[in-house]
Amino acid sequence: MKLIQLGLFGTILFTMVCCGLSPEAACKEIIKATCQKYVECVLPKLPEVAKKLTPIKDQETCETDLLKKANCDNPSTTCKDGKKYSATQALKCVNEYKAITCSDYSGGSVVKSKVPSCQTVCQ
Repeated sequence: MKLIQLGLFGTILFTMVCCGLSPEAACKEIIKATCQKYVECVLPKLPEVAKKLTPIKDQETCETDLLKKANCDNPSTTCKDGKKYSATQALKCVNEYKAITCSDYSGGSVVKSKVPSCQTVCQ
């Protein structure tokens, strides 16, 4: 059984490294990374009153909420101007997004300013 699990993990890792990410996987990974940054960087800085009012109190709640809204099982892969979705670039985007620091994180604007690879997922 462990050999099968190890083989499956190796296949997933090979696919992610060599082939990039499917649109579905990229969507889910960005949500996971976004929630991690929110929980690490934003929640601790909120005043106590705001912490009581926010529905997002932890990583799991954040991911559940965003996954419902994002429709990751059927993400749009439509690129403008005849460009094509790049799975390799999507993987690069996710990895760079995960690497940003709390001082870099400022919600939505961080993608354009600190993670330029996310702007070139369509090539």
